[in-house]
Amino acid sequence: MTSHRDTYVRSASVRAIADAVNGGRVRALEQAEAALERLALVEPLAAMTHVAPEIARRAAANVDAQIASGRRLPLAGVPFVIKDNLFTADMPTRAASPALLGFDATRNATAVQQLLDAGAVPLGKANMHELAFGITSANGYFGAVRNPHDPARIAGGSSGGTACAVAAGIAFGLGTDTGGSVRIPAAFCGVAGLRPTPRRYSTEGVLALSPTRDTVGPIAHGIDDLLLLDAVLTGDAGEPAPVALAGLRVGVPDAPYFDGLDPAVAELTERALAALTDAGARLIPLAAHALHEADEACGFPIAGFEALAYWRRFSAERLDLPFAEFVARLGSDDVRHLFRMLIDAPPSSDAYAAAIDVLQSTVRWYDQAFHRTGVDCIALPTVQCDAPLVTDSGHDLPSDAAYALFTRVIRQTGPATLGGVPSVSIPAGLSKHTSVPVGLMLEGPAGNDRRLLAIAREVERLLARAP
Repeated sequence: MTSHRDTYVRSASVRAIADAVNGGRVRALEQAEAALERLALVEPLAAMTHVAPEIARRAAANVDAQIASGRRLPLAGVPFVIKDNLFTADMPTRAASPALLGFDATRNATAVQQLLDAGAVPLGKANMHELAFGITSANGYFGAVRNPHDPARIAGGSSGGTACAVAAGIAFGLGTDTGGSVRIPAAFCGVAGLRPTPRRYSTEGVLALSPTRDTVGPIAHGIDDLLLLDAVLTGDAGEPAPVALAGLRVGVPDAPYFDGLDPAVAELTERALAALTDAGARLIPLAAHALHEADEACGFPIAGFEALAYWRRFSAERLDLPFAEFVARLGSDDVRHLFRMLIDAPPSSDAYAAAIDVLQSTVRWYDQAFHRTGVDCIALPTVQCDAPLVTDSGHDLPSDAAYALFTRVIRQTGPATLGGVPSVSIPAGLSKHTSVPVGLMLEGPAGNDRRLLAIAREVERLLARAP
């Protein structure tokens, strides 16, 4: 019997495609056609809000012409998808919301343009949790994004469509991450996702959720491809120094980040940490209660205050809509409820300022871990649970169950966003209980993104060999 995984899950390599196109062994147009066929096959997963075959073909033909003229491009002919909250001049930009159906971006986001200039071929816009305000991608207008490993389960969010499309065989995608929106779906879909140090990549041309915390982030099939994409997005093409796992100091935070894990998450995380120990790494315990308390105290107050301010201004200036009408047009009950809750009880400027002060304690915690305790990276499960069923995904807020799911899914990923450090999720294996992927997250010092990726590449290789 053919499984969902056999039907929907495929691997692809950014480097392999670019090398083949640059070398003249395949044409970019052939890669584009194959990727478009792949998206058509996985349409039931609701990964996309818009597919643009003619734009993809034109871009691919342009790449082929450049290669024929003797140029080499770092992403020559590599198909990719773009999260629907990133501006695109030739495709709709709606943040997966019917409230933005009349919006025209007119230009590409800076990060999107960098990828296009490097020869990447855009296939369309990826579905997401509406306005990026959630972690399930159970979108009430475009449909719930489903997990390629088990379509009865969620892909995660908010960059769920991006991770879904990548897991289904597209070489890479561009997402955004505020509190975990790249790393959570990467973990659930069994791919690799990077949240860089804030401001490492341009956020110009991104429909914001929380400008203090928003980043652009790539999702791909492996760390080697994330290194290449990071080079394109930063201009830093230097190969990071080799990393030896022997002697590596790996910080391991204590409760609550290892409390209440689903059995498969606990088993696969223990397997990963044991493999690191066997490879000669040293596991360094880190007291993390204060970090968790700070995250709970300031994460949502900051996001809520900034999201309300941003979308009030956007609806008035860019859509010419009263804010109440904008909220009424939202397609997802949970997002509409969140905004109505913020309207009814708006966070005060004083509460916001206090939350920003608390945020500084997370910065100090990471400074202590990396620069005083001296760990090279921090390792923990990306998410505490297996990917939930779509029917249990909590998009019918308000409810205690929905809130509990939200806080559980985002618990691991939130602190790094407040502390301003880079964080990457890599596949740790498949759950024996649900057969869906589980992720391992690695965090590194601010600004040391390429070293973090070099460490992650070695851990990725280690886990591929682990029994």
